[in-house]
Amino acid sequence: MPGMLEAGSGTVLFTTGGGAITPYPVLADANIAQAGQRNWALNLHNTLAEQGIYVANVAIDLMIGAQAPEGVPHRAPDDIALDYWNLHTSRDRAEHFIGA
Repeated sequence: MPGMLEAGSGTVLFTTGGGAITPYPVLADANIAQAGQRNWALNLHNTLAEQGIYVANVAIDLMIGAQAPEGVPHRAPDDIALDYWNLHTSRDRAEHFIGA
């Protein structure tokens, strides 16, 4: 972060699970941590944007893989990577949801 602040430019992309936005009872403990991380990312976005640093949170609410068991929502890693690249280049929103 110090280097980004000095340069007046940079990108920080955080990743959480979908439970950061829509909690799952079975993952309550992890959801608490992810919701906190999401909140931190959104606050950093609001605080650092004027200094040229782009911060966003990506919530992934599906299985990462080219294949998954029948009925399980999934996306290939290369497709998800494009979402990250598009966020980095467009710098147009503080969060992105990847889900079914």
